[in-house]
This record gives sequence, structure tokens and C-alpha cells, in this order.
Amino acid sequence: MKHALTCSDRNPPFDSFQLYLVSPDGGEHRFLTQGRGTNTSGRFSPDGKQIVYTHQEGQQFSIRMLTLADRKEALVVEQDGPKAVVSACWSPDGKYLAVSRFDYHVLEPHGVLISPPHLDANYRLEIISLDGKERREIKLEGAEVKSMSLNDWR
Repeated sequence: MKHALTCSDRNPPFDSFQLYLVSPDGGEHRFLTQGRGTNTSGRFSPDGKQIVYTHQEGQQFSIRMLTLADRKEALVVEQDGPKAVVSACWSPDGKYLAVSRFDYHVLEPHGVLISPPHLDANYRLEIISLDGKERREIKLEGAEVKSMSLNDWR
């Protein structure tokens, strides 16, 4: 049976979103993630065997992968200081991810991260292999990008 992938804060502690598989008739609900942090922006792999999603704890974001059969989770890429990760989508062949990124501004002296004006955020896409070892940045030169998330790849 096919399922929809969704996120909800419907279970305790009600302060973080978790990912679920839901049957089309709404009768079956299966937790995919749980515990600390917020999990959103889930996307099925082309073969339907994995999902990629955004995980957040505090101000730290990461892109993670989950195998549906055994719920095994893997970290793909995480925020590196002010270099934020936002969301990811699969390549059509399922071998790579396109990850949305931007740069926070660092407010000194305490190192607080703040969202910069959109033109100063250096929005870009990064093509990353599933093991996170191969990476290639795609700059969006000349584009006035105000926000970027939930991309798709065809």
C-alpha cells in the first residue's frame, strides 16, 4: 500500500514536528522519527525506499536520510557555523541530493546567528553524494533570491 509522508506535532511533547507515513484512508499512521528536535521537509527517494529530511535542534540544522524498512538514520550534511542547510531533494537517479544553503550573518561578540537581508545571504544549491563526500556548489549568479527551500530535481 502506498503512503503519504507528512510531519506533525500531534504527539507528546507537542513542541517538535516528527515525520509519519499515513495511509491514503487515514487509518494507518507510522512514526518515522521521534525524540529531540524537529523533522520537516521530508521527500521520498525515487525508488521509495528512503526519505531525506531537514532536522533542527535549537539553531542547528542538518539534512538526514532515513531508510524506511529499518528506520536507520544517517547524517548527510549539517550546518557549518554560519553556513546554513535548509532542505534537500533527490536527483532523478537517487544518487545525489540538491541541498539549499545560505549564509547567516554572525552578530559579535557572542556569535549569534541572524538571517541577513536576502541579497546578502549567498543563496546556493549544493549537489551532494549520499555519503556526503562528493560536493559541488551551484551559485545562483545574477538571481535575486529572497528565499529558497523545498526544491525539486527532474
